[in-house]
Amino acid sequence: MHFQSDMQKNQKIGLPPIKLRLLDMDEPFSKLVTGKSGSGKTNLLRNLVLGDKDEYVQEGEEGGSRYIKCNDLIVCGYYPDEPKWGYVRYIYNMIAKDPKAPFYEDISFRYISPERIPSTRAFSPERSTLIIFEDLCLAPKHIQNRISQFFGNGRH
Repeated sequence: MHFQSDMQKNQKIGLPPIKLRLLDMDEPFSKLVTGKSGSGKTNLLRNLVLGDKDEYVQEGEEGGSRYIKCNDLIVCGYYPDEPKWGYVRYIYNMIAKDPKAPFYEDISFRYISPERIPSTRAFSPERSTLIIFEDLCLAPKHIQNRISQFFGNGRH
């Protein structure tokens, strides 16, 4: 299966070519994505954790790449039924389901409520974990205090 690159798509519609660069996220990092409602924050994050891997998974083929490669993805927020995260959960479950599948990876997806934010010490150093705090800027102070450990403690 061959997918058109964004560069090829841009050339077809008369836009100048763009260069795509993969993000080197091998070291622990903190990133902040902000914007108004409907500005595409969740879409950006979804694209970073799926890349083009979902296209290959749906075709049952090897290939594709998740731009942020992590073993465990945790989304923390108040809206577990948001369709965009439901799609990510579906694709992650497909990727992790069958070790014999050509696209198999040992990954997991969890959606947790803010009241269940784990300590940074709860994460295994053997697995890389990405935690996304979704729409929690105005969460109560006790939730903000739980989140703050991810921005101030050593390894996370």
